[in-house]
Amino acid sequence: MVDIDPGIIIVVQHIPTSFYFQGKSRWTLRIEDAFRFGSVQEARQFCDQRNAKVLQIVLRKIFDCPEGGGTVRLADPSSDVRLRPFKKPVSAPALNTQAADDLAVLLAKNKALREKQQRLVLEIDSLGAEGKEGRKRYPFKPKQTS
Repeated sequence: MVDIDPGIIIVVQHIPTSFYFQGKSRWTLRIEDAFRFGSVQEARQFCDQRNAKVLQIVLRKIFDCPEGGGTVRLADPSSDVRLRPFKKPVSAPALNTQAADDLAVLLAKNKALREKQQRLVLEIDSLGAEGKEGRKRYPFKPKQTS
């Protein structure tokens, strides 16, 4: 068994709700009120007994801070270490061959449509430029006002 620094607390957290195990089937949002396990192995056994895939073990550093002639114990959440030994490994979903073929067809259609769009934009720009050149052939004559 690995010795844990006495300045570290070990608790169990329910991932979906962020509640910490408090004891006797009770849960709390405050880590200060959570049940402190003596070791990571003890916390893991607790989780194994409940077959809980939604639990994680949290190790948090605590330290003494002098205040008003005494000391106050503070927890530093930025130093948390979260262990999820119960998480199922994530595997990439397997595509069946029909879905892969459909995807290839759709990607080819998408490419063809993008090329057509580029050609149409160029044609519109060309027509606009021709119209501008055509207007340049005729001098501008302001209307006579009576």
